[in-house]
Amino acid sequence: MGVHLLFDLHPKTELKELFGREKEVQYIREQIISKNWIIIVDKEG
Repeated sequence: MGVHLLFDLHPKTELKELFGREKEVQYIREQIISKNWIIIVDKEG
C-alpha cells in the first residue's frame, strides 16, 4: 500500500514509521541504556 498511518492499533516497528522522531528515539535509547526511567505522556492530557 505504501501509506504509513500516524495513528493505528499496531505498534511501530521501524524508525521511518515515527515520522521524523529520530532525535526523540535516540534520547529514549540513551536513557534506557543509562538505566533511567522514561515516562511518555499525552500532550493533550
